[in-house]
Amino acid sequence: MKRSLDDLLKGIPAQSGNGGQPRQPKGTSGEKRTGPETQLDKITAGAKRVLKEEADERAEKLARLKAAREARDKT
Repeated sequence: MKRSLDDLLKGIPAQSGNGGQPRQPKGTSGEKRTGPETQLDKITAGAKRVLKEEADERAEKLARLKAAREARDKT
């Protein structure tokens, strides 16, 4: 016996509240997040901050070493 879709849906109440349309995820109204919200966002922001600080320290050290090397080579 073959069942039709109507036979399968007879006992299921109609969807209400959104006109039967698929629901939209929250936050899709064009709003941009101002800061980290999820735990993953917080971890990612912290990791990026640490990497940037390390890169800045490395750049300062390289500049200092380069200046010292140039001063040494001038004499």
